[in-house]
Amino acid sequence: MGQTPDMRFYSPWTVREGARGFQVVDATGFPLFYVPFEDEAARAIAEKRMSKKQAQAMTSKILQMMNTLDQFQRAVDKQADAQRVSQPIRTPVTSPNGGAHKSATV
Repeated sequence: MGQTPDMRFYSPWTVREGARGFQVVDATGFPLFYVPFEDEAARAIAEKRMSKKQAQAMTSKILQMMNTLDQFQRAVDKQADAQRVSQPIRTPVTSPNGGAHKSATV
């Protein structure tokens, strides 16, 4: 199986309210998820769907988790960038007979 490409969902994320649910899209307009709801309470129970208020709360919680993960990923990326910059450059040291045998830090 092939590897899936690294997907980034760019913030800010936007909530769009439709007639039957909330759709969340990223900064590029890519749809991330959809939370359906039913306006009428009796119908929501009968169809086993969330009420609009429940769907709104669920959407809010998911966005909070996504923001937390985004902040964590940015911190990890920043730390990785800092480590790449601070890595010493190693150059081979040649022995008197012309063969490389160790590395020296420059």
